[in-house]
Amino acid sequence: MVQAQVQAYEIEEKKLPADISALKIAGYLEETSCPNGDAIQITAEGKVERTTPGST
Repeated sequence: MVQAQVQAYEIEEKKLPADISALKIAGYLEETSCPNGDAIQITAEGKVERTTPGST
């Protein structure tokens, strides 16, 4: 779902979001983490990745 929101943001804003919080600020997401607490990040290429707390 988050990947689809990244694509919608890119289409509407004509640029990739700088980070996951940009999607929340713009109203594309309500939460910036997974329900299980894992963090979500967006790469410079616009790919959504899930990171577990404490991982490097």
